[in-house]
This record gives sequence, C-alpha cells and structure tokens, in this order.
Amino acid sequence: MKKIMFLCGLFVILALSSLYADGPMFNQPYDTTSPNLYTSTYDSTFPIDYRVADNFNGLTKPISKIVFYGSPIIYGGGAWTPSTFAATESFTIRFYNFVDLGTEPAWAAPVASYIVTATATYLENVTWAAYGIYKFEANLPAPFDLASGWISVQLNELTSSGAWYLTVESATGDDVSYQYEGAKSNSETAGVHSPALDSPKAVLASDMAFELYGADESIIIDGITAPPVGVTVIPGGESGMPGTDGGMAAVVYTITTTGVWDVIVHRPAGYPLPWYAYLNTVPMLESGPIMVDTFTFNDVDFGLVKGPIIVTLDDDEDLTLPVTLSSFTANLTAQNYVKLTW
Repeated sequence: MKKIMFLCGLFVILALSSLYADGPMFNQPYDTTSPNLYTSTYDSTFPIDYRVADNFNGLTKPISKIVFYGSPIIYGGGAWTPSTFAATESFTIRFYNFVDLGTEPAWAAPVASYIVTATATYLENVTWAAYGIYKFEANLPAPFDLASGWISVQLNELTSSGAWYLTVESATGDDVSYQYEGAKSNSETAGVHSPALDSPKAVLASDMAFELYGADESIIIDGITAPPVGVTVIPGGESGMPGTDGGMAAVVYTITTTGVWDVIVHRPAGYPLPWYAYLNTVPMLESGPIMVDTFTFNDVDFGLVKGPIIVTLDDDEDLTLPVTLSSFTANLTAQNYVKLTW
C-alpha cells in the first residue's frame, strides 16, 4: 500500500512538473536590492510621457504573454511617496526593432503596439525603502513574432491611487536600456532629466525586470478552433479526397504555415472507432488505427514541405493521398529511360 501511495504521489509530481515545465522564453528576474526605479508612465495632467525600453533576443516562438515588475509611487513637490496599484491596470506594450545596443528604439515607429489590461500582484518591498514591488501579467490580443527587439511597458494615465508606474531593475542583462521623454512638466527643477529615484539619464545603465512567454505551437484540426496567428487552415484539399472503399467520405484540410508545429486532429462526427489520420509529407505521416478521439502529429516541420500540407481524416485505412509536385526534372539515363526528379 505504501508503495502504491508513493507511486501515486510520484505521478502527481511528474504531472505537475510537466504542466508547469514551459517557462519564459526570456527572463530578467527582479532585484529587490537595486536602488534604481525608473518612471514609465503617461500622465496628461502632470504632464509626463516616459517610457522605459529594454532589449530581448533569442526568442523561438511568437510572444503571447508578458510579465513585468514595477512600483507604485506618487511624485509631487519634489518628493516621492509610496502608494499601491489596483487589482488590474491599463498598460501600453510597444515593440521596436533592434539595431544595436548603441541605437535607441525608434520611439515614434514601434513595429507593434497593444493596450492591455494587466493583473497586479503585490510581492514584497525593495530592501532599501517602503516601495512595493508588484508583478504584472498580461496576455497580448494575438501572438506577436519578433525574435529580438526592444520592449517598452508604459502605464496609461494615472492609477486609481494617483500613482505612477516605475520599473523595477533586474540584476541580469547587458546593463543597457533607454528612457523616452516625450513630455515633462515645466515645474521640474533645472537640471532634472526625468523623475526617477537616482540620477537618471536617457541611456540607463540598467536592465528592466520582465519575462516573455511563447505562444502555443499546436494547430488544432476540429473544424471549430481558429488557427494560431500565421497559420491558415482551409477545409478541403486538391481533390476532395473521398474514401476509397465505400466508407464515409474523408474529411480534408489544407494547412499553410512555416516553422515546426504539433498538429492535433479530432475524430469527425459520425466516425466509428478506429479511425485514421494522414499528412501528405515526405515521407507520408500516418496515424495507424486511432482508438481515441484525438491524435497528435508531433513536431511537423512545415519548412521541409514543398507547399501546404494536406490533412486527411478517414474511417478506413484504404486511402490514396494526393502528391503535390512543385517542380520536377527529366533526365535520360544510359539505358534510354526517363528519370523524373522532383
């Protein structure tokens, strides 16, 4: 009995480990000991328009979720006062192309811009003051593909508490970020470059704490689920592809995309068990008899396919798949045969 309980516990641990195995593609964790906080807020009444941007690289998937860290602080009369954030706050997320570390982002020409509602969670205070560190999580409206670039996170207007959003630093990175200054108050004292908690400058010897998460790389074929961004799924194929043995008609989809994806197929309505699934890759991928409602073709590389991939679902395995000839050459052999190469 103890062995059974131990194995059950082990399976639960393995299941949870698998469930949470997908971490961020890019991660600069926050640092409670860093003495620098930088304003990244739009406030039309003050007025200020500050954005802090940091760079990222090495992404292998489109970005679907962003986690970032900041402190709520009220600035007035030359003094900073700790405050709080609401449960959700509105931010503008902007992405910019990356040239090199010495070239600041093209502030007026982001390659993408999203207004998101981010959930806020208080974590702890910095070690040197009563300024709280909040974790924000936000999903993009659609996955955005940018392998390397700059990202800025800017609070929209004031929070309900009247606080500004100041970015929390990370202890990892390349010590290069930028602070955009689109507007600032005439009441600022001479020589103050921007309101922040150290001697600020446009080029910051600092790294912003943030995490980038990748989009799901599964294509679900069920006739209902919309395909991910960058993927086109069209019902039907080149010939309609009916079943060839008098069974039910085959269900056919044409997928057009690039990259490596898992293709998850669902049993069509009315199909008995077993049923079958095929992809007209080279070599052809076939499921064999499927005794459940779904089947996954793992790591299908669309970059190796000459054209779209035809997905065929059928209630039998006596099926002839179409072959797409994108191009071919004909050569005469020494035996006067014609050799076709495609």
